[in-house]
Amino acid sequence: MNRRNLLIGIGTAAVGSGAVLGSGALTTVEADRTVDVTTTGDATGLIGLAGDGTYVTNDNSDTLTINIGEALGASSGGGAEGLNDDATTIIDSVVTITNNSATDVDIQLNGPSGGSAGDSATIGIGTVGDLDAIVTFDLDGTQNPLTGGSSGSSGGSLDLKATVKAGKEVPDSPSTDGNGSLVIVANEN
Repeated sequence: MNRRNLLIGIGTAAVGSGAVLGSGALTTVEADRTVDVTTTGDATGLIGLAGDGTYVTNDNSDTLTINIGEALGASSGGGAEGLNDDATTIIDSVVTITNNSATDVDIQLNGPSGGSAGDSATIGIGTVGDLDAIVTFDLDGTQNPLTGGSSGSSGGSLDLKATVKAGKEVPDSPSTDGNGSLVIVANEN
């Protein structure tokens, strides 16, 4: 066997074994890293939430509490104990949503039914099958998406309107189950 054939054979064997056995590149790396997360209350978060002070207030933990009806009598100074029964009541600007980030965001609402998020969400108040009221929250879509702020200032804001149907105004088959949860969704635009 001549020397050239021997070197070609050894080179071919080396390349072939490298392909079969792998290149020696890493397949797993594990490293510990520190992660910091800063949270703040509803008013000063990336998406700021502020109640109107009558129907939606800030509780002690800096989280909004929606209490349409019960708080009405105490805050108005009158003898009211709640909203009218068998009626539809519309309350403008019950929550203001402000974009405190530098990025434009699209705001959507989602109720307890888990459906797709959109410009409105309906929440049932009471027990399943015997709701006292339903509340539909609607976005003022003319300001959506919200522009981002710059140089430390807030960006755009929009308001939520609440429509409350009580007593006989509650549909026989409402599209909600009595779970009083409202989810505000912000997607980067």
